[in-house]
Amino acid sequence: MNTIDLSVKNQKSKEPQLTKDLLITESETFRSQLPNYLPHGYIFDSTTNRIIFQEWKKKRVGDDWQDYPVETPICSPLAITALTHSEDGKEGGLHIQWLDRANKVRTWVYPQSILANDFKVIAESLQRQRISYLPTDPKAKRLFMEYLQLSEPQKQILYTERTGWHDGAFVFPDYVVGNKEIVFQSTSSNHKPPTLVGTVEDWKNKLGKYCEGNPTLMLGACCGFASPLAGLLGENGFMCHLIGSSSRGKTLSIGMQSSIFGMSKGSWRGTDNAKESEFEAKNHIGTSLDELGQSTIKDAYQIVYMLGNGHGKDRANKDGSPQRTRRFNVIALSTGEMSLDDFLGNADKQITGGLSVRFIQAVSDQFKHGCFDHIHQFKTSREFAEYLKVTTGIASDEYKPEASGTVGIEFIEYLAKTIGNDYKKIAALKERIEKVAQSLMPEDADSQIGRMATSIGLLVVAGELATKAGLTSWKKNAPHKELSRWWFECVLPTRGGSKSTEEEKALEQVKDFFELHHMSHFTPLPKAGHEQPHRNTKEHYGYVETEAGETTYYVTGAGWKKICKGFNPVHVAKTCYENQILEVSEARLSSKNTYQKTKRIMNTKPDFYWIKI
Repeated sequence: MNTIDLSVKNQKSKEPQLTKDLLITESETFRSQLPNYLPHGYIFDSTTNRIIFQEWKKKRVGDDWQDYPVETPICSPLAITALTHSEDGKEGGLHIQWLDRANKVRTWVYPQSILANDFKVIAESLQRQRISYLPTDPKAKRLFMEYLQLSEPQKQILYTERTGWHDGAFVFPDYVVGNKEIVFQSTSSNHKPPTLVGTVEDWKNKLGKYCEGNPTLMLGACCGFASPLAGLLGENGFMCHLIGSSSRGKTLSIGMQSSIFGMSKGSWRGTDNAKESEFEAKNHIGTSLDELGQSTIKDAYQIVYMLGNGHGKDRANKDGSPQRTRRFNVIALSTGEMSLDDFLGNADKQITGGLSVRFIQAVSDQFKHGCFDHIHQFKTSREFAEYLKVTTGIASDEYKPEASGTVGIEFIEYLAKTIGNDYKKIAALKERIEKVAQSLMPEDADSQIGRMATSIGLLVVAGELATKAGLTSWKKNAPHKELSRWWFECVLPTRGGSKSTEEEKALEQVKDFFELHHMSHFTPLPKAGHEQPHRNTKEHYGYVETEAGETTYYVTGAGWKKICKGFNPVHVAKTCYENQILEVSEARLSSKNTYQKTKRIMNTKPDFYWIKI
């Protein structure tokens, strides 16, 4: 696990560029230190380049018994150089180093529970990582596992199973940004280091500058910058979902997000269990989910709730003890040709208001060129899109960006140096986020809109900080300008207003009911108003009357409950009244707080909900 020093700015690559001589020195140093880590009975044979188990046996020579060694090679140079432990000290792991086939020292940290498995489990992992030699015969395999079991290095290191911020340091799978001695420990294949290509200047010139004038590209970049900022400030993660027709540029926003930390684009395809591991692997880094239609409704529903709640399922081990619950805080960027509501609605599932505020959806292909509003120096929008596909590296299944990762690492370094754990600076940033959110709030907007505006405020402030750090070529107000456009021109129109999700859905349900069923559940009242009404043949919800071309539905209390199924009937009545489709008696509303009104039917005057649609 390496610690990255970012004091040298704009170097071509942040990965250590070790020369051949340095590689040789590193490998020889490792070989020379091997005897310090070997348990009793194991030796390192430099001639054969093998760790050997040596046992002594006796044989008779004449009248005497003489000792002689029996040697069993168990592996090429490999040692447990430190033991790891969790923060509570209840669990631990093995910090293993070895020489690969290129004579390079490799490091990986395994949970100690791997020793409870057979040889094959750890052998597969080491072979994938190019270890030079592992045994094939049963005795040597057993001795190799005993070698690991008996190793007792003196060094103890704190470990974490999540990427992201840990006490001022930022942990990636293969290195740590900061000076804290901490290692990453996981057997998950989802944990991959950033792809570091080019310098900050490369990113600014090849990608970053095209965000200005393009709200969706600015959204992608700021989603990338915002994930580590959210982790540092303790803000919740959320998802921005771009809705649009095929081939209109949605996925290029994901390409822009991916370029911040050099992470290949993600997909909605996959089970909720697989996504749980993936989200933990992208904690404080962010993730993407391309093409909602590739998911199943069941998996999408579980993924949405899991991401919104910030943790996976609670599980138990075979012995009944609780497993570690996966926790994550990620900002996700998603695309699809449908909204999440419409997609989940195909199976009568819906997102509740409490979680809906973490899913900001918007039809985003309505600018001059689909998802683009400014194609800069390019002749056509197609030429602009092809350039972005190639440069972000998402043009093919293999991720090959031309500028990626470096800008994200630099941003983390900037956050660590200038903010860190300084509570005054953290408070000032939160105040700035709220100020931006207030500028986005429509008049009389619901509190749910306010929470969504706060999320957009986080994206804006992340973009502003990246610009302040010299990591973009944007004007100071560019993040606020472009993301405000996306909010006002895409998000709010898609949502259909600034009321809460429950109010919007309840109003839609009432309107849909009368559009679908019209008068079929209502008994028409005769013109004179005194004759006996003709009963309808379906379930009776009330009466209907048309006068002067205006139709009024008089809904009974029982019928209203049916129409409002899934919602609070009183709250729905209030929403309908505020939207001027429910007529009430103002006197009764003020005195009894009821949204019903009497209507004379034959010789009675019962209360009804008067709906005019």
